[in-house]
Amino acid sequence: MFIEILIVILIMAGFFVLHLEGKDRKQQQDRMIEFLEEQHHLISRLRHEMQESMEKMRKANADDSTVLTKEINEISRELLRLSDEIRGDSLMSKAIDMARSGSDVDGVVEATGITREEALALVAFHGPKRG
Repeated sequence: MFIEILIVILIMAGFFVLHLEGKDRKQQQDRMIEFLEEQHHLISRLRHEMQESMEKMRKANADDSTVLTKEINEISRELLRLSDEIRGDSLMSKAIDMARSGSDVDGVVEATGITREEALALVAFHGPKRG
């Protein structure tokens, strides 16, 4: 009878240990689930923040792109204006040189593309002095 009581006590102790381990496992599972939920929440929050940040950067890039496009267009217009001005100065210099070398009004107009009135004035002012 002592052995039977001892066996029953050992069996009960075993069940008690299993019950405690089961409780520990349940607590471990609960802690693991809680940890995973926290990680999921953190990842979700970070993903949301990254999306917001990327949207802000996209808008900033679009704004920068618009500003750069306007500046490029403005620079292009200025370069075109300067080019026309230089070309005009170059043609005018050529017309003056032609007038000094004795070219007639029609020759200056044909060679440079300046107006007849401009060529008349240049030939009269810069042409050989007739005396």
